Amino acid sequence: KLYLLPQACAPDAQTREQLKALRRPGRTIAWVHAPGLLTTDGPSVQAASDLTGIRLALREIGGPTFVSLIPQQDGPLASLPGGYSYGTHSRIAPLLEVVDPEARILGLARTTSANLLDGIGWPLPCYQGPGLAEKMVDGARVVYSATGPLPAPLLRAIARLAGVHVYSEEGDYVAAGETMFATSDIGWVVGH
Repeated sequence: KLYLLPQACAPDAQTREQLKALRRPGRTIAWVHAPGLLTTDGPSVQAASDLTGIRLALREIGGPTFVSLIPQQDGPLASLPGGYSYGTHSRIAPLLEVVDPEARILGLARTTSANLLDGIGWPLPCYQGPGLAEKMVDGARVVYSATGPLPAPLLRAIARLAGVHVYSEEGDYVAAGETMFATSDIGWVVGH
């Protein structure tokens, strides 16, 4: 039901096709930062757009990046407070911006360039634009975030949207399988 793909920056050609084949009705796929951007021919925003099914644009900026959610009346993030923010103080680059007119924008990304990132001077000193979006692609719900890590409340909202059972609203560790269930709150329960 749900595929979380936080680090799929450089899949080979065969893996790209396998990842694209995940797009089927009833599935939700969540991508983070720069999915498919790196190819054997170098960075390709077209390859990233093709992999995700969401049209993206490359913004040449590097630095700490945060996404602030846009208040939603309905949909997957309606339960989260407007202005809810997540991201990283780590310097990441480059940034992919959602430019797909068919995508529903759920949050805005903000980046401030460190001007020099690993010896690269980035031309943009700061950026704000679409950084969290969802779109139906080949019957699957595709979610893209310009940065991570995705926080637990956002992951729970995406999981609920995908029809995945959410065992805990408190952020407890949960492990479940065919014959066992465990949480950090109650310990282990083994069944048949």
